Amino acid sequence: MLKARPQLVFFLIILFIAAFHVGHALLLPVGLTHDGSCYVDLANSLGRADMGATWDYARTPIYPSLLRVAFIVLGEGARSVMAPNLVLGFLGIIMLGDAVRRAGHPLIASAAMLLTAASPYVIAYEHMILTEIGTFFFLAALINAL
Repeated sequence: MLKARPQLVFFLIILFIAAFHVGHALLLPVGLTHDGSCYVDLANSLGRADMGATWDYARTPIYPSLLRVAFIVLGEGARSVMAPNLVLGFLGIIMLGDAVRRAGHPLIASAAMLLTAASPYVIAYEHMILTEIGTFFFLAALINAL
């Protein structure tokens, strides 16, 4: 019975982090830099006839594609541009916690997920329309795959 408790704590922490993400997504503003507006422009150019002429080839198409999907699903608004970053940040936190949990430390994984979710850097980059949180996601996926 005691072995099931750390797993329950781990699951409850995931639910808390999901609620925490919804809370700060609604309460904190979106940060838009010049690079962020370039990504929004690229997302809007996807699928248009003049896409090849307007595309900035110094940027990869993955993030603008995620933004485009968010625009289609949620509409073009301030919160919809933040959705891909919030999802990538949340999944990155969960993957890091899962890697520690699988190593046999579910309570340490729960603490690590709480600390990472409350990190001002993670929160700030989830609200900025930039690719840094995507880098965090892919590094977390790499760690989880090991």
